Amino acid sequence: MTTVRRSIEHYDPTFTDDLHTRIIPDRGEIAFRQSLLALTTDLTLMSVGAHPDDEDSGTLAYYRRKHGLRTITLLATRGEGGQNRLGPELNEELGVLRFHEARASSAIIDAEIYNLCLLDFGYSKSAEETFRHWGYEEALRRMVQAIRQLRPDIIITNHGPTGGHGQHQAVGQLLLEAFAVAADPTAFPEQLREWTPWQVKKLYLRTFKAEEATVAINIGEYDALRGCTYAEMALEALRQHRTQGVGRWTITKRPEYRYYRLVRSVFPTPEKEESLLDGLTPWRIDEDEQSPAEESIKGLHRVWSTLTASIDQALTGGTLSAQGMVEELLSVLDQIRHLREQKPVASLDVQELHRKEMRLLEAIRRGLGVFLSSYSEVKTLIPGQKYTVTLSLFNGGPLPLEAIRFALHTPPGWEVSFRQQQFSQLQPQEAIETTATVSVPRDAPFTVPHTRFLYDQSLENPLLEGIATFSVLGTSLTTQSPLWVDVAPPASLTLFPPHPILPLPLEGEARMSQAAVPLKKKLVLRVRYNDQNPGESRMRLV
Repeated sequence: MTTVRRSIEHYDPTFTDDLHTRIIPDRGEIAFRQSLLALTTDLTLMSVGAHPDDEDSGTLAYYRRKHGLRTITLLATRGEGGQNRLGPELNEELGVLRFHEARASSAIIDAEIYNLCLLDFGYSKSAEETFRHWGYEEALRRMVQAIRQLRPDIIITNHGPTGGHGQHQAVGQLLLEAFAVAADPTAFPEQLREWTPWQVKKLYLRTFKAEEATVAINIGEYDALRGCTYAEMALEALRQHRTQGVGRWTITKRPEYRYYRLVRSVFPTPEKEESLLDGLTPWRIDEDEQSPAEESIKGLHRVWSTLTASIDQALTGGTLSAQGMVEELLSVLDQIRHLREQKPVASLDVQELHRKEMRLLEAIRRGLGVFLSSYSEVKTLIPGQKYTVTLSLFNGGPLPLEAIRFALHTPPGWEVSFRQQQFSQLQPQEAIETTATVSVPRDAPFTVPHTRFLYDQSLENPLLEGIATFSVLGTSLTTQSPLWVDVAPPASLTLFPPHPILPLPLEGEARMSQAAVPLKKKLVLRVRYNDQNPGESRMRLV
């Protein structure tokens, strides 16, 4: 199988310009502290935009890093209809680049990122024109499904229903309707097989006029733990959108406000607010709403209240004992799992209970200093061949790991055999390594060019994933490590540049005229060999 469309085969989402990069994603004790802070609230804040870089990274960074909220960026498109300030990639090729840039940007501010995979067809003057391309009902269906899946309590957006880019207007109109529709069990009932109706509590529209604002957020506030302001975090996130020409922007430390006007709310609100969180409780499983007979819910609240009190003391007391906190987290995790295994009570939100368990696991892993790495020297796999994958587990924490077992998640039909899959123990500050032989089926579908998958969700997930399960103080834990590889034919063809201005005539020469000056367009056909001795050759066509 061959292709003459240029594909972005391997893109490093961590690529940076060392001269300008000053802020990196959290790691070490800072990451552990952040994971503890995230256990003190159930609230989710989601920023919705039409294209990559339309998200409000400063406000997301502020509420994630200062208040511990789960934060999400939801984009309507991949941004493939824009311009490229760095190279020749346009349209779908540019969309792949911007997909990776958006991932790198969200990592800076510790936000999750999702996409509706709608078409970015270029500049639009009106929402009506946009919906002729998207289809109003289909776009609304996707927006409602995202809200039901992600369950935001607060949504912020830069896009109003009128004015500006037509795709921005369309997103603004969709949000106004989806605010109510997502909570309606009669709307898009097929989604209820997997998700439940969800009521967003508040919807805010950003404004640039302080007098119009319901609330003002100072993203110029200084984060002493990280040594920068939330605005600086947002700028570093923005810099990751390199194809949009923002890599060299700079700012100075100073107060900087984001203004928002409340446009929807499910409860009465004052004319002015102090925070986006005004009127909201940090817990979604509310003890006051439970039946007195449901003692399991009351027990959960007692356990969680004790835990959050311990976290508050640890985060404000100056000295953080990782081992002591991990032991308390393990105890709470055991109780959460016991509650999940019981027959669910009517008012227990099982999905929220699962989220609590996932946040506990993340905090425990951070506190233990456990790191799993998955690595393959070959990044492009060929159907019918075998490859070696290395998995390495490092224990950087204070407690030994026991009953360790490795696994490798693959697509259906792939075969995996480990050199050694189980280990009895891993002491602190030590590592164990094993290898697995992966056999790719002869009929394995190709995953390149990535442009083929721009409008579905397959780009979001790694093809392979390393898994390690282990026990700490009698509690079973799991950690994962994504492995980004592709499946490709033994050889592929690429035409460069990817968008020749004119089709190549039979005689092998393309002539154009600009200002009465004859020009030639030179094309190169690149043949790439993707087998275990990779290489390439080039054939000049003109």
